[in-house]
Amino acid sequence: MKKMFKKVICLVLCLLGVFVLASCNGEKEAKRITIIQFVSASALDDARDGVIESLEAKGFVNGDNVEIVVQNPQGDFNTLGVMAQNAVKNSDLIIAIATPVAQAVKTECEKQMSDVPVLFTAVTDPVQSDLVASNEVPGANITGTNDMNPVKEQIQLIKKLNPEAKKVGIIYTSSEANSLIQVNIAKEAAAKEGLEVATQTVTNVNDIKTMIEALVSKGVDAIYLPTDNNISSAITTVTSVTNEAGIPTICGEEGMLTGNGTITLGINYKNLGIITGEMAAEVLNGADISNMSVKGLTNFTLVINKKAANEASINIPEALLEEADRVIE
Repeated sequence: MKKMFKKVICLVLCLLGVFVLASCNGEKEAKRITIIQFVSASALDDARDGVIESLEAKGFVNGDNVEIVVQNPQGDFNTLGVMAQNAVKNSDLIIAIATPVAQAVKTECEKQMSDVPVLFTAVTDPVQSDLVASNEVPGANITGTNDMNPVKEQIQLIKKLNPEAKKVGIIYTSSEANSLIQVNIAKEAAAKEGLEVATQTVTNVNDIKTMIEALVSKGVDAIYLPTDNNISSAITTVTSVTNEAGIPTICGEEGMLTGNGTITLGINYKNLGIITGEMAAEVLNGADISNMSVKGLTNFTLVINKKAANEASINIPEALLEEADRVIE
């Protein structure tokens, strides 16, 4: 009887050991990654796709070992606030696409006293936007990639297009800190080029057509479009007015050319997203986010939309076409 009892005890212990071992070796719970993208726009779409593609390349596959939730408030700040609040409560990692999202998420982290890691992308100036203490040492639970474009060189394109140009128009969203940073740089660069500046601000996409028409009526020779989320999302509204008037648009990023913009010297947002995704993989693998420097791209591409220019009767000098990295025919 005692031998039988011992055998039963041994069997139970063996089964228990197998159960514990199976539990230890079983699949770990997938980490939740929340991606919040401020608005639907080609640049931000590309950045998002780059992040997800990069994560997969590093072994973090949606539906496998991570759960990726993509949210988009479509520029509505009230909705963004709710999304940020829930993301901070329920995420293991947050990807904030565009400055307003990064600012909302950071604010929510402070409210909830949360140290959930946050990576931003498509942010023009993280320091001036009060996201990090410095680009070299962010010093908290937030870092990422900046999309600072070569504003000075973009403004110089105006004279390359038309040496006789006298006035440039600039349209941007008054509430976007990233846009204001670019506009201030553009104004200074325009002054050095001997260009008068006329500006119009918008509060949302519904203002854009009226404000761009106002700029055209002021007799501008070209219009500069910063990497502004509202302007980018409604680029066809802008170019429907400018191209009809035969006025070239100097675009902050390449995605605007798919909406019939004229020319850009800018960054590739897909590549920017890929860098952000690589940083996200490091964080998921245990890297200390507070010691991760803000990164960015230094290679800029000159792209000319000759097709749109021809249709709008905008002349592109041959020398500029020869200088271009890519020409859309």
